[in-house]
Amino acid sequence: MPALPDVALAGLSSPLGALIGTVQVLNNDLFNGIDTYPDYPWDPFQGIGPEFIYVALPIISQLGFNGFNYLGGSIDALSTSAQILTDAVWNLPGAIVTAAGQAIGGQFSEALATLVEATLAPIQDAGQIALDAGLAVLGGVAAHLTNVVVSLPGIAGDLLATVGGALSAIAGAAVTIGSQTLAALTTLDLEGAWNTVVDGLLGPVGVDGEVTSSLPGTLLAVTVGPGLGPLGPGNGYAVPSLRMWAEKSQLTIANAVGANFPVTTPQVTPAGARSLASTASPAPAPAPEASASTDAASGDPATSTLPPRSDSGTLKSSAATPGGGDRSPSSGKAHASANPGAGARNTDN
Repeated sequence: MPALPDVALAGLSSPLGALIGTVQVLNNDLFNGIDTYPDYPWDPFQGIGPEFIYVALPIISQLGFNGFNYLGGSIDALSTSAQILTDAVWNLPGAIVTAAGQAIGGQFSEALATLVEATLAPIQDAGQIALDAGLAVLGGVAAHLTNVVVSLPGIAGDLLATVGGALSAIAGAAVTIGSQTLAALTTLDLEGAWNTVVDGLLGPVGVDGEVTSSLPGTLLAVTVGPGLGPLGPGNGYAVPSLRMWAEKSQLTIANAVGANFPVTTPQVTPAGARSLASTASPAPAPAPEASASTDAASGDPATSTLPPRSDSGTLKSSAATPGGGDRSPSSGKAHASANPGAGARNTDN
C-alpha cells in the first residue's frame, strides 16, 4: 500500500481556534468578576456584568440618597417648627397672666414685650426654620444641576475623542493586516500570509501577538474591553474604550449630584447647600445609627457606599464613613483571568 503524503498543518492557524480565542476574550470582557483594570482610577472589574452590579446604578442611587436626605431634613425642620408653635400655644395662658400683672402694675412696655415674646417670636422662629429647610433643598438641587451641566461638555468631548481613537485603531488594524499579508506574499511565505489573515480577521490577537494586528481584538478592546495603551495605575488608557467612557461618564454625573467616586468632576458650586439639620433648634442628640439617616453635617446628601469586592487578593473597602463611594487603589491582581487567553492580550500598543 503506498504511503500517504505527510500533510503538515501544525504551523497553520486554525480559523476555528482563532474564533474560540475571540469568544474567550469576549467572555472575559462580559463576565470576569475576579480581575480588575487598575489603570483606571475606579479600578473596574474586567467583566461588564460584575462591574454593573458592583456600582449599582450610581446616578439613580445617589439621587435616591439625596431625596431621602432632603425628605428627612425637611421633616426634621417642620417637626421642629411645629414643636416651637405647640410650646408657644401651651405657654400662652401663662404669658397672658404675666402680661396682665405687668399691665396692672403700670409696666405697659414690659407687658407688651411679654406678649410679643409669647406670640410673634415663636411664629417667626418656626417660619424661619421652615424657610431655611426649603431653601436648603432648592439650593442643593440647583447646585447639583449646575454641576451636571458643567460636566456635560467634558463628557461630550471625551466621547468624540473615544470614538475617534476607536475608529483610528480599527483602521490601523486593517492596514496592519493588509501590510503584513502583502509582506508575506512578497516573500512567498504562504504560511505566514495564511496565519496573518486568519489571526487578523478571526482571532483576538494578530500573528505577531498584538491586539492592534487583529480586527476582532481591536474591536473588542475599543468597545467592551479596556481600550488600547495602558498608561499606568490610575492614569487610564491612551485609547479608552466606549465602555470605559460610559462608566466614567456615569460616575462623573454621580459625583456631580453628590457621590464620591475617584473620577474628576468639574464643579462650580458646592455640591450641597446649608445643612438641613442646622435649621432645627437644639435637641437631644440621637443615637449614631439614627442620626446617620437624616443628618447632613456637610450640607451634602450621603454619597454612595459600595461593598467590598469578593476576591481576597484585590479586596476593596468602601470609605469608613457612610457614603464613601470611592474605591481604594488595587493592590494588584492575585488571580489569573478566569478565561484562557484573556490575560494574553497585549494592549500596550
